[in-house]
Amino acid sequence: MFREFTNSLKKFICRLLTFTNMRHMILLAFITCLQSCSNLLLPSLKNTNLTVNGIVFKNASADIVDNITLKVFDTGKYINCNSIQIDKTCSTTFPLRKYQNNALTVTWMQKGITYSQENFIVNKNDLDAKSVRYLLFITVNENGKIMTQFKPTKLINSF
Repeated sequence: MFREFTNSLKKFICRLLTFTNMRHMILLAFITCLQSCSNLLLPSLKNTNLTVNGIVFKNASADIVDNITLKVFDTGKYINCNSIQIDKTCSTTFPLRKYQNNALTVTWMQKGITYSQENFIVNKNDLDAKSVRYLLFITVNENGKIMTQFKPTKLINSF
């Protein structure tokens, strides 16, 4: 009697494990399918040829911005502007470069005080999926804060 009970318990556990494994397999297949479908519908920005061909520094603060510098942390390359009046911009263009998601540092002075925002990466979430050529806008706001944003090159004439 005990042997029959043990055998039937083993069979029950095997069926249960098989059913649980089957559920896991179905769930895994479903997740894989969802991931594949989302990659088809929403292409990753890592796979695009996002290129940058210029930088625009904008002064949106109430004071003149002096010696603003953008430095790429990994390469040591930098771009700077000497002075930006209130509500004005300073910009430069360069040959197209593939955006590599490198950490950046921006430093500037206002009224003799040096400000910096170090080792940040520009957010790519709001990029236009149809465009691959961008300008990087760096806006200096009040109290030593900056805002960064990629804007498609074709929109530059609207500013």
